[in-house]
Amino acid sequence: PYCFSASLFNTGISEPNDYNKDTIEKITDNREMTESTSDNGVRPNVLFVQLESFFDPIEYEDLQMSEDPIPNLRKMFQNYSSGYFKAPSVGAGTANTEFEVLTGMSMRFFGPGEYPYKTILGKQTIETMATQLKLDGYSTHAMHNHDGTFYDRYKVYKNMGFDTFTPMEYMYNLHLTQKNWEKDDVLTGEIMKTLTFTTSRDFIFTVSVQGHGRYPSELDEENYSYPIRVAGTGDEALDTQWTYYCNQLHEMDEFIGQIIERLKLFNEPVVLVMYGDHLPGFELTDDDVENGNLYQTEYFVWSNMDNFPVEDEDLAAYQLSTKVFDMLGFEKSYVQKFQSKYKPGDENYDDELENIEYDMLYGKRYM
Repeated sequence: PYCFSASLFNTGISEPNDYNKDTIEKITDNREMTESTSDNGVRPNVLFVQLESFFDPIEYEDLQMSEDPIPNLRKMFQNYSSGYFKAPSVGAGTANTEFEVLTGMSMRFFGPGEYPYKTILGKQTIETMATQLKLDGYSTHAMHNHDGTFYDRYKVYKNMGFDTFTPMEYMYNLHLTQKNWEKDDVLTGEIMKTLTFTTSRDFIFTVSVQGHGRYPSELDEENYSYPIRVAGTGDEALDTQWTYYCNQLHEMDEFIGQIIERLKLFNEPVVLVMYGDHLPGFELTDDDVENGNLYQTEYFVWSNMDNFPVEDEDLAAYQLSTKVFDMLGFEKSYVQKFQSKYKPGDENYDDELENIEYDMLYGKRYM
């Protein structure tokens, strides 16, 4: 009853004790941090792809797989900027990872179990990657191969600065998994269609759904193919669930391989950023995974541009957009400028970020 009540009434960000205009101006060094910064003039298309429940199963040492389910992604992790990616949740919470990536804000200051998509963002605009890139002349697009109402995205995305949103209702040739989740192969065509439709540069934020749980303990092999076999957990039903999951991973990996091959041939510069939203919903512990942290999945940054930098780094979801904008030399949003100047663990970092988030979402918007 306490948890249920907390999730209903303990929402939003409480006003910090030191919140006022002077505090915000101090955080921004009397507004120096919010002034424009020069950039290098490069304007590639920017694609972010969030893979549902992505996890490298090799990190789970007990598993024995008949083949590597993610050969394309493994090449990306080995050859391009990559690292561990800390998500705000485990096994669920897709929209909160989206929130951190798009805004540069942390979920730690919100209520327990809260989804800002379901509370504040349906009625409140917010600074995001999309709003910042629109200032630089980009067209901004979101797409998700599931219901447009899922997490209220049909309302939230417009408040986050997206010009268009393409949910599954507007996609053709959808294929379904055994658990009736939409497969990710449809997203290749949707991304390329959006890139070629506009004359301006594009920011495309794509959220996949194929890897979504729960996972079946019996396989429908009459109607679906499961070429990869998994064993090693000591539980036959659990081995079957991992077999199902690893085969979904393999098809998600094929989607990433396909989109990269298409982008290699595309006649405009492109930067592709891929990451997992959270680990899958298995009963894992920190001791089960090689890196010892259930909140970490992985990311990479790829480009079809020559001499694009390779900068490996482990980071949190709310740091990812800042890293990419720094690599590209883009003008950054106010929150990104804060994330560039300060790092988690710095003195007053948490207090200052909490003040910024409260100011932008619930306060007087001094910044």
